[in-house]
Amino acid sequence: PGGRFVFLEHGLSPDPKIARWQRRLNGIQKRVAAGCLLDVPVRTELVSAGFELPHLDEYYLKKGARTHSYIYDGTAVVGPAGSEEEAPL
Repeated sequence: PGGRFVFLEHGLSPDPKIARWQRRLNGIQKRVAAGCLLDVPVRTELVSAGFELPHLDEYYLKKGARTHSYIYDGTAVVGPAGSEEEAPL
């Protein structure tokens, strides 16, 4: 309770052409990177899990393939609805 989740994660690019390539490369990526996926919509996943995102920056790294370098950099906290649901009995 009262904590925050600080994250730096690569994920789904907003560029449809890049996102299409991310989906195509996922099979290879999963095998060579211990199950890591390229096309996770990080913002959507966190919000659907009940987090609020008071700080979130999204950007491409300056170096690296666009398919692997779209970054979600932020802080998440449990939202009001999530706080009530997660309260211990």
